[in-house]
Amino acid sequence: MNRPLWQIVMGIMILGLMAQRAAVGITYYLSAHEPVLVAAYAAQGACGVLLWASILWRRRLVAIAAGLLGLSVAATAAIAGFMLERVPPSTAFVQIVIAIALSAAFMLFAERALE
Repeated sequence: MNRPLWQIVMGIMILGLMAQRAAVGITYYLSAHEPVLVAAYAAQGACGVLLWASILWRRRLVAIAAGLLGLSVAATAAIAGFMLERVPPSTAFVQIVIAIALSAAFMLFAERALE
């Protein structure tokens, strides 16, 4: 099967990101923290699986899934930083900016690569 290198690398990176975010979500779940944070990490996992599957099957859904993943990571950072104060607000703000910028860049790249 001939796949472009970006599809292989991004698939591996997305699986690694989802494993890390799932570990954090499971840790919050087991330590009996706020259920809204556990739900936010679950939404990240679902968006990550959607992105991974759309990359794997070369669907045009990649850009939408990347946007959803970026928004869910940004929303989780906002919840943890501003609502629940689990992380410092400055750290949450940087996470939000990075998540939105990287997902927007990947959305543009995916649109051009899948044309």
